[in-house]
Amino acid sequence: MSLRVFLSGQVVSLLGDGLALLAVPLLTLELTHDPLLAALAASPRYIAYLVVGLVAGALVDRWRPRTVMLVTDGIRAGVFVLMGALASAGQLPPYGPFGLALVAAAAGVFFETALNVVIRDLADERGGASTPLLARASAAVEAAGQAAVVVGPALVGLLAATVGIRAALLVNAATFVASGVTIFAARLPALATAAGVRVRGVVRRVWADVADGFRYLLRERLIRLIAIIQALGNFLIAAETMIVFTAHDVLRLSPIMTSAVVAGSGLGGIAGAALAPRLVALFDEGRVVAACVAVVGGALAAIGASRSAAWLAGANLMIGAAVTIVIVAARTLRLRVVPRGHLGRVTTSSKVIALIPQPLGVVAASTLTRALGGDPWPVFLSAGVLTVVLAAVTAVRLAAVRRADRAPDFGGLAS
Repeated sequence: MSLRVFLSGQVVSLLGDGLALLAVPLLTLELTHDPLLAALAASPRYIAYLVVGLVAGALVDRWRPRTVMLVTDGIRAGVFVLMGALASAGQLPPYGPFGLALVAAAAGVFFETALNVVIRDLADERGGASTPLLARASAAVEAAGQAAVVVGPALVGLLAATVGIRAALLVNAATFVASGVTIFAARLPALATAAGVRVRGVVRRVWADVADGFRYLLRERLIRLIAIIQALGNFLIAAETMIVFTAHDVLRLSPIMTSAVVAGSGLGGIAGAALAPRLVALFDEGRVVAACVAVVGGALAAIGASRSAAWLAGANLMIGAAVTIVIVAARTLRLRVVPRGHLGRVTTSSKVIALIPQPLGVVAASTLTRALGGDPWPVFLSAGVLTVVLAAVTAVRLAAVRRADRAPDFGGLAS
């Protein structure tokens, strides 16, 4: 199976992620009207990386990636069937949507890590993991994911306005079933389906692999620095998770209009995925990441200075574009330079470091909004100003690292 065909088959699975992006927070708001729970329900992926990310990377390096993807698609389908059934029966507690979404997100961490390994194997099968090929593959994955962010919330909004939010959960489950069928029918390269190394003392070896991933990060100065910058940025950008609450409970938008606002991030992500390979090829990645951080800061500040759905959607679009460019560059670097047998653990170690502050940012943003009587605008404005400051620091520090390393191929970002 070609790289293009395989990536096309993952659109269905990514559509499921896009459906969950709005369906779970809307269901939470329906049950609680609580901005904190809604914000948490909008970001289970980040929390899941902190809970299982390190172990997932080490295990995926030892398991068959195709099997991992099949099993995790099955788990995610079951979770959303259960969520829909409990909600329909009136048996879903207030924390239920978040708890079940966290289980699905944990399975998604394994799925995403295995997908990265398969992309590397497919690229090797086509003659080597070159930067242009990997950049295009990374951009294709992000474009599909961002397209799902557009289509998923739009479909959820339509279903919520017609047959109810619970139907959206069942449609979400169906997408993961369809994805599993696609993967089952796929013929992957031998490397992608080869059994991992079998050793005694599995638990001990897994944690040794985790430590090995961190040692690699400590040796790679650029990846380590970008991970730290991303960690700080993710704390501030976590204010974006308040967008669903702002649209639904503050601006009083309909489910369809709320989905349109959320979809702005996906539209921006599609544009960012299209631009990212060219930017990686033409410009110094340090300047690119600093510029993207500045764009995010400006967009968050714009939300804080506005009171309209149009501003909210437009700013969300800019955030989606800038963040996607960073993700594409980060994945390209890892796929290109990390040894295949270590790719899973290094990928998840990088992401865990970068994502650790994100849930803290979610709690901080939602708690501050609560303290302000449900007013999120000062939270967006403050986060935006601080993110612009971070952009300036980013530019200075990355320039210093480049001068110190004198690397001819200064590239990549860790996400």
